[in-house]
Amino acid sequence: AEKPDKKGGTQTRVNGPQVELEHSPGQTGYIYGEAMGGGWRSPEPRGKDRSLREHSALMNDDWNQVRILAEGPRIRTWINAQLIADLTDEAAYASHPEGFLGLQIHSHKVDGDEVEWRNIRIRELNTAAK
Repeated sequence: AEKPDKKGGTQTRVNGPQVELEHSPGQTGYIYGEAMGGGWRSPEPRGKDRSLREHSALMNDDWNQVRILAEGPRIRTWINAQLIADLTDEAAYASHPEGFLGLQIHSHKVDGDEVEWRNIRIRELNTAAK
C-alpha cells in the first residue's frame, strides 16, 4: 500500500520504466520512461494535462493499494484493484530486461513533505509455467 502525500514513484528495472505515484489521480499508475529519454510510455496521459485519462482509483490522503506486474515486455498497474495501465514495450524491455525495484521520493524543500510505503510484498513470477 502507498500513501503519497507528495510525488514519488516505484521504478522497475531502475533506469527503465517508472510507475508514477503522486498526490493526484491524473497520472498515478501510468508508466513513465525514467532515464529512457523521458516521456510517458503508457498511451496515456499525454502531457501534463491531468484531465486526460484522469481516474478516480486513487484516494488522496489515504492508504492506497498499488499492484505492479512486470512480465517480459508487458507491465500492468492497478490502483486499489482498478487496472490503470497495460503497456507492452518491446524496445524498453530489450534495453532494460532486468534490474531492481526502487522506491523514489522527489526532493522537496518543504518541511514535513513525505512519501510513505507499508506492507510491501515482492515475489518472483513462476516463468517456467508459461
